[in-house]
Amino acid sequence: MSFWSDLIAGTLMLLSWTNSTLLLVGLLLGFLVGALPGFTASNAVAIMLPFTVGLHVESALILMASTYCGAQYGGAVPAILINTPGTPGAAATALEGYPMAQRGEAGKALGIARMASAVGGVASAVIVIFIMYPLSVIALKFGPAEMFMLAVLGLSLIAGVSGKSIVKSLAVGCLGMVIAAMSADPALAEPRLTFGRFELFEGVPFVPVLIGLFAIGEVIFIANRQSFMDEDLSAMPKETWKDSAAGATLALKYPGALMRSTLIGLIIGIIPGTGTAVANFIAYGEEKRWSKHPERFGTGIPEGVIAAEAADNAATSGAMVTTFALGVPGGATAAIMLAALLLHGIQPGPAVMAKSAPMVYAILVTMVICSAAILPFGLLMGEALRQVTRLPMTILIPGITILSLIGAFAVRNSFFDVGLALLFGILGYLMRVQDYPTVPMVLGLILGPIAEAAFGQALMLSRGSYATFFMRPIPAIMWAVILFTLVVQPIIQHYRRRSARRTASTPVS
Repeated sequence: MSFWSDLIAGTLMLLSWTNSTLLLVGLLLGFLVGALPGFTASNAVAIMLPFTVGLHVESALILMASTYCGAQYGGAVPAILINTPGTPGAAATALEGYPMAQRGEAGKALGIARMASAVGGVASAVIVIFIMYPLSVIALKFGPAEMFMLAVLGLSLIAGVSGKSIVKSLAVGCLGMVIAAMSADPALAEPRLTFGRFELFEGVPFVPVLIGLFAIGEVIFIANRQSFMDEDLSAMPKETWKDSAAGATLALKYPGALMRSTLIGLIIGIIPGTGTAVANFIAYGEEKRWSKHPERFGTGIPEGVIAAEAADNAATSGAMVTTFALGVPGGATAAIMLAALLLHGIQPGPAVMAKSAPMVYAILVTMVICSAAILPFGLLMGEALRQVTRLPMTILIPGITILSLIGAFAVRNSFFDVGLALLFGILGYLMRVQDYPTVPMVLGLILGPIAEAAFGQALMLSRGSYATFFMRPIPAIMWAVILFTLVVQPIIQHYRRRSARRTASTPVS
């Protein structure tokens, strides 16, 4: 099928009663979860994953994508009202939004955030729709050797940008690949590392692992942060429709900031592993550099909120590019959406665009609609989101834990999966405390089987020659990128940090 026919077919999927309802439900749930301080979009999507088992794959992904979009805006609400970002992507929003709220301009700041989120989300999603097809054509040229190298490249890129230590990121990614190998050998059907448990014969189930790492682990981490429990939110500022409308109108008076931040968010989102938090701060810093009055940043100015929120929502669409075209997730939530493909029997990577392009376009159109809907629904739910930020953690933590464990059990009706979720929850908490990133582990779980199958096929086609992984053009380019990411880039960063420390320690005469 052609680009236009695939796009039309994908758009028509949204006209069904089921998919339209799921889109709305996901958007509203995303708003609510995003407004909870400490709970991220990836937490919400991980909890929701098991409840999509009975749905068609496009319905499941539409629900998850709309939740993703909603949570990215929802995170701005507590960032502005109580200086506590609801999601990592709203961290820079608090730098300008909270000072505005302290001046009695909370409604205006929320209106600016809504308009910037809507413009950034819609513009980036439309761009992604038009660049996805050419990328998929290139991806279809990938053979087994290219697919193996793509898996290695994806793990390397994630390791290069996740966390502070490449060694830690690589170690976690390799651990994920080892865990993915806990199954029957795909060629010999002999059990490997299953410890005699028949539940692992088909591999470690994704859903309990993801729920453990992202939901249970986060709950344990937040439960140990007493600041959330003790915070007094009685004096939280209120929002009026008049102020919100004035803020939305004000955002449109800064078209340069909107477009710059949208492009930055889109580009950063496309880079695997960077995520919305990186896009958020880079766009904020770039807007400060462009400003005629950079000294005003940090005092509560519209440009700062615009930059942070436009980039934040644009990055969500950017993350879908490599996620669907190449099978390399752009971030934690995108990795969970890839896991949803596997859960529904679809192999992620170039084959997704070749066989299921209408489904991919349905998801991208969903992101366009959800981003546009942020304006009206965000305003209608303004007071509800304000109240959500006041929910005590003593209620939220047990509720989310029970919901997570029910989801882990529901997929296979297995208490073994509940135990697995708890085990990986403890692992996720320990990784968080010790500053080990979780995204490389998820990527290792997803890319491990792909890399293993592609490696065997490539060697069979080359009659056992390992030169196929080095001499072909695309693998050679990938090796160059890997070497730059793991060797050259860390050296450059090391010298830059050392130079910065020397400059900081030099006394001013």
